[in-house]
Amino acid sequence: MKKQILLGIILVGIATSIQSQSPSPQQQEEIKKACINGWMDALGKLVPRPFSPDISLDSNDNFPLYYAAANNKLALVNYLIKSGATMNRENKQGYTALMIAAESGYPQIVEFLLLKNADQRNLGEEWNNAKQAALKNRSPRSRDEILQLIRDFMGARETLLPIKNNPKKLNDALRNAAKYGNYTVAQLALSWGASKTDKNMMRQTAYDIARKNNHQDLAKLLKP
Repeated sequence: MKKQILLGIILVGIATSIQSQSPSPQQQEEIKKACINGWMDALGKLVPRPFSPDISLDSNDNFPLYYAAANNKLALVNYLIKSGATMNRENKQGYTALMIAAESGYPQIVEFLLLKNADQRNLGEEWNNAKQAALKNRSPRSRDEILQLIRDFMGARETLLPIKNNPKKLNDALRNAAKYGNYTVAQLALSWGASKTDKNMMRQTAYDIARKNNHQDLAKLLKP
C-alpha cells in the first residue's frame, strides 16, 4: 500500500514537472501558427504533454486562446476551452481573449466567450474592458454589434444570476424570454440548466411560446 502511495506521488510530481515545462522557441512559433490558422489537429500534436492550454507563446505572454480569438477561429476557441483554457487569462498588456476578440471585431467569438464565462465572479471589470476594447474596432457595424452583445449579456446576467441555482425560476425566466423575444436571456438560461421541455400551467414549452409570439430565431434555439 505504501509503495502504491509513493508511486502515485512520484507520478503526480512527474506530470506536474512536465506540464510546467515551457515549449521551445520553435514549438512556440509552430503552436502560434496553428492557433492563428485554426489547425486543431496540428495543435494537438505540437503542444507539450500533458496539454497545458495556457502556455505562453511569446514575450508578451500571449497564449493559445488569445491567438484563436484574435483570428476568429471559433472551433479552436471551443476546443481550447474544453481542454481547460483559462477564459480570463491575461497577457502582459492585460488583454483577455474576450477583449482581443472585441477589438478585432469578431461578434461570434465575443458571443461565445460571453456565454461561456457568464457564471464567473467579478466579471464587471472584464466586460467593461471588453467594451472599451470594442471601441477601438474600426468597423462601425461589428463594433456596434459587439457593444450591443456585451450590454445584452450584462443585462441578462444581472437578471438571471439571483436565480441561477433555482431550476423552477430559470424555467420561468426561459418562458418569459420566449414571450418577449429576449434571445440573450434565453441563451444564458439554457446554459445554466433551464429545460426546453418544461411546461407552464397551459402545457406550453418555451418553444411553443416563442412560436406563438412569432420569434422565429428564438424558436429555433428553443426547439426541443
